[in-house]
Amino acid sequence: MLQRIRSLSIHPAWTDTGIAAHTNAHILVTGVDAAECTHDIYHQHWPEVR
Repeated sequence: MLQRIRSLSIHPAWTDTGIAAHTNAHILVTGVDAAECTHDIYHQHWPEVR
C-alpha cells in the first residue's frame, strides 16, 4: 500500500490530502495547496473512459 501511495506523486505541500481506497477510482487523490486551491490527481485512463 505504501508503494501505491508513493507512486501517486502527491505534492508534499498539499494539506487535507485524500487518497481513494480503490485503485481504479477516477479521482485517485485530492489535496489543498497553500493558496487553498483544491487539486486532483486523476486515474491515467479516466480521459479515455470519459
